[in-house]
Amino acid sequence: DLITAALQADSYTGTGYLLSHSTCKQLSDDGKRCTKCVPGYGLLATGKCALCSTNAWSSGSTLCASVTIVSQCTQYSIATGKCTKCRAGYGLTSSFKCTSCSTGTWSDGLDPCMTCSIVSPCAACSRTTGDCSQCSAGYGYNSSTFSCSACIGNTWSLGTTMCQEGPANCATSNPTSNYCTLCNPGFGLIAGTCTACTGNTYSS
Repeated sequence: DLITAALQADSYTGTGYLLSHSTCKQLSDDGKRCTKCVPGYGLLATGKCALCSTNAWSSGSTLCASVTIVSQCTQYSIATGKCTKCRAGYGLTSSFKCTSCSTGTWSDGLDPCMTCSIVSPCAACSRTTGDCSQCSAGYGYNSSTFSCSACIGNTWSLGTTMCQEGPANCATSNPTSNYCTLCNPGFGLIAGTCTACTGNTYSS
């Protein structure tokens, strides 16, 4: 077609550009030069178009220019120069800035911070995924399934790990601490631990 014929562009490489064939959106009246490139391509003085490289942009009417660096931004639009993706845990605002997600909110970096959809006994969520990241004390946290399960019998957890075994010779421990509340028969309860009965002593 006319554009292809008129812009049999030599590849161009230079500061702010990647080696690329021209991509023209609008030709000059004589059909020999490009006067506007597609967004993301810079318009060269030769009337050719060159793809903007990483962290550079152009609307198609000018040379590629460096983007304005935004803190915590990991990706920019080559067509607008605006931030399009933040680091996970940071929300992308309507003004194309990145803001840290507060407690109880999360973002994968593509959207604004959103409220986590967690229910008790989950006590906290990940700022990067929205999944449960900590359970209430007395519940074991499974980091593979992001779920909580009640600690029963001689087990306990602060909510950050799976339920752990309580003190030795203990029948029932406090589910929120490594503290026994009931020992096995033949063992006496002393300050949260179980001690074997000796001599003329016993415990039921």
